[in-house]
Amino acid sequence: NLTRIFSCVINRSTNHSLSVRMGIEVWLLVAGVVMAAWAYSRWRHSYWSSRGVSTPPYLPFLGHMHKLLSLSQTRWHYFDEVYHKYGGSTFSGLYEQYRPVLMVGDPDLLRNIFVKDFDHFVDRRKFVTEEGSISNEMLTNLTGDKWKILRGILTPTFTSGKMRSMFPLMCEKADALVSFSLKEAANKPFVDMKVNFGRFTMDSIASCAFGIECNSFKSEVSEFSKYADMFFTFSFSKLLKFTLFNMFPTIGNVLRIKVESPAVNFFANVIEKTIAARNAGQRRGDCLDLLLDARTGVSQSIITDTSTVPHNQSTTTQGQTALETIITDTSTVPHKQSTTTQGQTALETIITDTSTVPHNQSTTTQDRTAQETINHDSSVSNVNIPISQSKEVLTSKSIVAQSVLFLVAGYDTTASTLAFSSFLLAKHPIHQQRLREEIKQIIQEYGDITYQGIMEAKFLDACLM
Repeated sequence: NLTRIFSCVINRSTNHSLSVRMGIEVWLLVAGVVMAAWAYSRWRHSYWSSRGVSTPPYLPFLGHMHKLLSLSQTRWHYFDEVYHKYGGSTFSGLYEQYRPVLMVGDPDLLRNIFVKDFDHFVDRRKFVTEEGSISNEMLTNLTGDKWKILRGILTPTFTSGKMRSMFPLMCEKADALVSFSLKEAANKPFVDMKVNFGRFTMDSIASCAFGIECNSFKSEVSEFSKYADMFFTFSFSKLLKFTLFNMFPTIGNVLRIKVESPAVNFFANVIEKTIAARNAGQRRGDCLDLLLDARTGVSQSIITDTSTVPHNQSTTTQGQTALETIITDTSTVPHKQSTTTQGQTALETIITDTSTVPHNQSTTTQDRTAQETINHDSSVSNVNIPISQSKEVLTSKSIVAQSVLFLVAGYDTTASTLAFSSFLLAKHPIHQQRLREEIKQIIQEYGDITYQGIMEAKFLDACLM
């Protein structure tokens, strides 16, 4: 019995020591994996510090994603913090998990990126959605020759002649906005001008570019504006899906995760009906007709951007190595440089708002053509694009995609600009009165509010900056 007891004690102590040893080995393995992962994360997050670029505090593995996807603080407030505290007024480095992103706030650097050194920053970052999605065919998601050909096809839409012909239509929509707002002011304690500006913007874009009458001011709830708002509404689940697709597109397609907003399908159906009417013989010479003509080979020679601008040595020495990284597109380029893209989606814009950009250029001439708007003094030439190439780029799906982009991308950007401008004018009655006097002078000179008069309204232009 004593022998058995002694044997049991020895066996138990042996098993205990083995289990302890195995436990220690497991913990050491876990600790080793954690340390290796931490070291890898630290190495990947040393990209900007090794190049002398200031970086806001970040989290291991996530970088700044917790800030960029936060629902408690908008990304624009975070960008404002980076701009003022972490060198963002010149440039600052961010991390989308491990991907380095440079946030640029200096106007001179932005001018080099978008004009002088544009040949190094041609392609935007792609935001991929599920396979077969209309969003994948939009101009903002195209790269290389496809982008260049399609960009050239769309350019004639924004010539001064086209803009002038659209002016009466926009005046009509502006009159409808005023009448609707006065009616609401008489019946309601307050008027939500952001909503009304959204109705005005949607009606103007749809009418001028596609000949679609939304009639947003004739009903209490505008269906077009409702779907446009839906497109820009980001829930936490939608942000997660969007992030998953852009980081692991293959996994997203295998799991058949749906990212595209129902708003895209709504606008696509509207555009398809409009295209059917145009094919039946109705023409307006607008953006949609240009796309349809390019597909059928009517236009043999179209104006394109010369993205092969000679690469001149930058005069800005600070941060030259940092400028070699991928820069995302922005809607905050100095005024007169970003009209045609009509803004980007929220997640597409990483460059901070530069409200201190000087207003250098006055629009005392009739209007800048779209080529001047995009290239800002860089040369633009007429080049012949083979019809087969335009047909290859402009499939029926691509035409629908560009049309939806026009409707959606110009909606929130324009409505927000008008809302912010109106709010600031209401807070500063002195400047409001100065603007009113400028408009009165235009009416006295031209007899009415005209296209030429608006182009010469310097203070109005400054208010919208």
